[in-house]
Amino acid sequence: MVVTTPTAAIWPQNVPIGVMRLGIATGSVAVSRFVMRDRLHLGALRVHENTLTLERMFFGDEIRPVRGIAPGKLKVDQRELKMAASLIDQFRGEWDPKRYRDDYRQRLLKLIRAKQKGKTIQPPEPPSEEEAPDLFEALRASVEAARTTRSKGSSRTRRAPARKPTRRKRAASRR
Repeated sequence: MVVTTPTAAIWPQNVPIGVMRLGIATGSVAVSRFVMRDRLHLGALRVHENTLTLERMFFGDEIRPVRGIAPGKLKVDQRELKMAASLIDQFRGEWDPKRYRDDYRQRLLKLIRAKQKGKTIQPPEPPSEEEAPDLFEALRASVEAARTTRSKGSSRTRRAPARKPTRRKRAASRR
């Protein structure tokens, strides 16, 4: 069930948040509009673990139609499909949000601190062009590597296949 809340301008300011929380704690979701960073957003208010949470949503005109985006009919080899399913099974596990960090933010803060100390910041060199990898071979190697690391009795690990030299390296070796 979806309940549409009035806008913030109409919502009485003396209504405690606890009353709102109890009002939608029945499994309902309240759809509301809010302003953040000088822009109007759409949000879903719901109760999760006895806490009122707000999740940002998209307005209808912000949602792109999927027509033309989805790939056409694909022919998938059954071996590739089984290997992909096997790889997914190898990495299946419990969700642990502590395993994920905002590395971008950490690097940015490090740059800001260095800039505050007066250090000169050099931009990183752009990555070199590489040939497109053989996805089937990469998938096979990944499945094999996951199997060997998960098997308890085996201490041998299989080496990944050697990478082909990049176009630049081949061109440089011809000179």
